Amino acid sequence: MPRPQTDMQAEKARLLAIAETLLKKQGSLKITLSEVAAIAGMSQSNIYRFFPSKAALFEDIITGWFNDVESGLKSIIEDNDGSGEQKVRRVILHQLQLKRARFDEDPDLFRALMEMASHNKDLVNRHVQAIHSFKSEAMRQFFQENSLPTQNLGKAVTLAEDMTVLFRDPRNIAVRRPDCTDERANALIDFLIDGLKRSNTQDDTKNP
Repeated sequence: MPRPQTDMQAEKARLLAIAETLLKKQGSLKITLSEVAAIAGMSQSNIYRFFPSKAALFEDIITGWFNDVESGLKSIIEDNDGSGEQKVRRVILHQLQLKRARFDEDPDLFRALMEMASHNKDLVNRHVQAIHSFKSEAMRQFFQENSLPTQNLGKAVTLAEDMTVLFRDPRNIAVRRPDCTDERANALIDFLIDGLKRSNTQDDTKNP
């Protein structure tokens, strides 16, 4: 009789937790499925029911980390009560606050996950594109509410990404943790928002 789906999900979560513990102790390159299975008290053949390969195990760990970021951003964008300006601010702060909390909770695991991600460029690129799309949607709403020219939207998103790299790139958070504060992020966001609004006023002055 097949095991209930809820049991399978719980067992998979247990295996992922074991893998994360090994990950922060010895790095991603040394983890093996057989070691995870041994600690979990199951046969090596049984663990393949959950992860057909070590690459699949790594993908699940990284995807779980990325999904936490993306689900929060999705909730921000789908919030009907927030203005575009508020969403731009919340999108930037969400990335900082979640990644900063992860680092503070377990710096070793945070760095180990970064190492693992560095060997999975396709997953990272998909995650970056997902974040870009959420940020673009927040900025699009901000542009609409402030009657900004839509042809400048792409440049504005790129500018926001360049300006906030300290607060969204996990490598920077790991190296410059004391600088990654909400106060600094909010000051930068204020500067960005004010600059975008002023640019529209200047365009109106040039083109009466």
